[in-house]
Amino acid sequence: MKNKITILTTLIFAGLAFSTPVLACKSAGPNKHVGVIVSINVLERILVLKDAETGEEMTFKAAEQLIKTVHPNQEAVITYETTDKGMIATKIKV
Repeated sequence: MKNKITILTTLIFAGLAFSTPVLACKSAGPNKHVGVIVSINVLERILVLKDAETGEEMTFKAAEQLIKTVHPNQEAVITYETTDKGMIATKIKV
């Protein structure tokens, strides 16, 4: 019986651990995306994020000061504004 409880507890915690990033996108709020930074181009001030909810890569323009604070493969929450030039990152939290 103890083994069944241990297995069940482990499965519950594993499910919660793997579902958190997906829930994070919707609960992060408007004009925010959660995911993993895929690439950074400092010269062009472009950052690409793989969205945790959709799995799609999203491209953001960002100030050089913001881009220099992050690295590829970091999990991040990007706050952005949408303009006629695309999505502009205004804040990046890692």
